[in-house]
Amino acid sequence: MKTQLTPELLKQLYTNEGKTAQQIAQQTDYCKATILYHLKKFNIPTRKEWWLKGRPKITKEFLEQEYIQKGKTIEKIAKETGYKRRKIMRAMQKFGIQTRMKQRREKFNQHYSSIDVGNMTWDYIGGFIDAEGTIYRWRHLYRVSIVNTNKEVLEKIRAFVGYGTLTCRTWLSHHGTARPRLRKQPIFTLSLCRKEIGEKLSSHIVLKRARIEDKFGIKLVEPQISWSYIAGLFDGDGWICQHNGSCKVGIASKHLDFLRTIKSFLNYGFIEHRKWHGRIFNGPIMESIQYVQIIIRHENVLDFCRHVLPFLTIKKEKVEKIKTFIENKKWRQG
Repeated sequence: MKTQLTPELLKQLYTNEGKTAQQIAQQTDYCKATILYHLKKFNIPTRKEWWLKGRPKITKEFLEQEYIQKGKTIEKIAKETGYKRRKIMRAMQKFGIQTRMKQRREKFNQHYSSIDVGNMTWDYIGGFIDAEGTIYRWRHLYRVSIVNTNKEVLEKIRAFVGYGTLTCRTWLSHHGTARPRLRKQPIFTLSLCRKEIGEKLSSHIVLKRARIEDKFGIKLVEPQISWSYIAGLFDGDGWICQHNGSCKVGIASKHLDFLRTIKSFLNYGFIEHRKWHGRIFNGPIMESIQYVQIIIRHENVLDFCRHVLPFLTIKKEKVEKIKTFIENKKWRQG
């Protein structure tokens, strides 16, 4: 039968005889944590263990001075005081001191919660991923990456999806043909690293559906092309221009069957075959085959602009300008 722990017994063993909590635990058949709990319960002042001698006491004022005012990291505070990092983290949680990472995360979430996503839809994201996205899997990591130079559209997608990591890097790009010059250009990458993103895109992605089925291991349903999907595809791989009173819309892709599917949905325009010759820096000359869905007739261009305009983000101003130009143009009669 275990000895009953009373204040008198603990004072006699711990204070008068100078035994440690571990020695009392062995004598009374309790564990050390139980002895320390009862010492605290009976308000018996405990002694510092030999490995704690000379270490500063972790208080709220100490942590506020070291972590907030001086800006030291948790690892540095733990190294200077001789405690483990876990001890410092628990003390900060006890005193209600937020870590800088948590503060940045809250500020980050507030920033994205204030972004107006407008008419953003999963169809638009599916089209944009078909144009600018990369889908791959490495071991247990599922990732859909979207790369673009326009930060606004990636922030809207991030705010609409509710998660993701947006990073930026600098890219050296060629500008000009006669005298090409290198220019630093920021490239933004949005990474969506959850398996559920594949399920969300199951009925909205068209071109890269086979890759999602292969990498994510899910069976996709048959996609339904919509004007929102066309808008995302156009924002990623499309262009619109006006020259000498004529307007032209184009959507480029390396896949002919895919553009035929887009053409059957639009029910106007034609597909043009193009070859591109060029070199990267001083490397060998490379040849690339590309297909372009082109819309030339003004009534078709106007119809295209009216349908995709509510969903656009990157090329919205250009499309509005072309739409206004066609609507206000005075056509010759006869």
